Amino acid sequence: TQQEFKILELFMMHPDKVFRKQEIYQYAWDEYYIGEDKTINVHISNIRQKIKKISDQDYIETIWGIGFRLNK
Repeated sequence: TQQEFKILELFMMHPDKVFRKQEIYQYAWDEYYIGEDKTINVHISNIRQKIKKISDQDYIETIWGIGFRLNK
């Protein structure tokens, strides 16, 4: 989806940065993030499932309590 592409684009532009959900949402949707919902988690999960179809490597790392980044 367009949002999944934007999320991956954000991660790839800044591979060492840990992104908070708010930052991801604002970049991918170009809207202000108003609070906790499962939107980002669902899209990250969808990206992981799609990547898993072609690779066993985990490319997105969850940093508990902070957010997400590309896996090193």
